Amino acid sequence: DHVGAVVALGAVTSTGVLTANAGVVVDNITIDGSEIDCSSGNLVLDGASNITFDADGGQVEFKDAGALKAMIDFTGNNVEIQSRVADGDLLFRGLDGSSFITALTLDMSAAGAATFASTVTIGGNLLAEDIKSKNSGGLTFQTNDGSKRIIIENGGSVVINELGADANFRVESDGNANMLFVDGGENAVAF
Repeated sequence: DHVGAVVALGAVTSTGVLTANAGVVVDNITIDGSEIDCSSGNLVLDGASNITFDADGGQVEFKDAGALKAMIDFTGNNVEIQSRVADGDLLFRGLDGSSFITALTLDMSAAGAATFASTVTIGGNLLAEDIKSKNSGGLTFQTNDGSKRIIIENGGSVVINELGADANFRVESDGNANMLFVDGGENAVAF
């Protein structure tokens, strides 16, 4: 048995298992036990085909300087994407042409309230479940400044212009743009 470093001036070939109980160092990469460390620069995984993560525990963790920041968790048939920072939002970002935009924000400090950067298109029905069972609130549509609101209340009522702004309400028909007209400033209903 010899103890010490092995120095090779050319390629080293092994037809069997190469065992290094104290780890293996290649340039700035150290492989030791269940850990791969890169001492400087970026660690790049470049697969000629796919890159597969096989976590039998069902979790893939993302850390920064040892602190857990995010996680992908597989629970039963469900896939969870988790922000693991208190009040840390989930952002969906991408390029719109050449501009980097935040398309969707899920605000964790507001119980996951969703803010879309632009139009929301729904392929099916918009379903607000359990409005009647809520103690307050319901489904609210409002202008950007919040000055004009339409509310479907928990009791089933529909309130248009809930804040009482000087805003008109009208219902159109095939031949009449003002089939039913409520004049917000005059407090009058016209037909």
